Amino acid sequence: NAMPRKHHSAETRSYDSERARWRTMIARCTNAASLSFSIYGGRGITVCERWRESFEAFREDVGPRPSAAHSLDRIDNDRGYEPGNVRWATRRDQARNRRDNHTLTLGGVTACITEWSERTSIPKNVLWVRITTLRWSTERALTEPVKLYRPRTRAVEA
Repeated sequence: NAMPRKHHSAETRSYDSERARWRTMIARCTNAASLSFSIYGGRGITVCERWRESFEAFREDVGPRPSAAHSLDRIDNDRGYEPGNVRWATRRDQARNRRDNHTLTLGGVTACITEWSERTSIPKNVLWVRITTLRWSTERALTEPVKLYRPRTRAVEA
């Protein structure tokens, strides 16, 4: 007699996956033996009491995980895991929200250099040089058109 196989729906797998991420979030903030404790709990990142005590409360506040490509992201990296500061984000979103990114603010919009490059069509390396080497203002760096330089060629006499 073979044991009946359990069927796991996509919804059940998503729920289990969310629960696993919830447990990991708590561990990295509270368990000194966790490999990532030093960059979370060790630097003061906490999980609000409501979420530490209840996965259901966490899921209610953050919502279901949109896809397997999404993981937890703190919007403000200096604040803890708490309502209003946590979202499901893709790797791309998270890469743009790292605390070591160089961000620029113009017109009330704050974004990393990569995102500003996409918005303005100014190459990332040009923005980086303008800000870090030339010490241009953010406004000038993001609004001044890029000048293309062509080497002069001498006319050759026939």
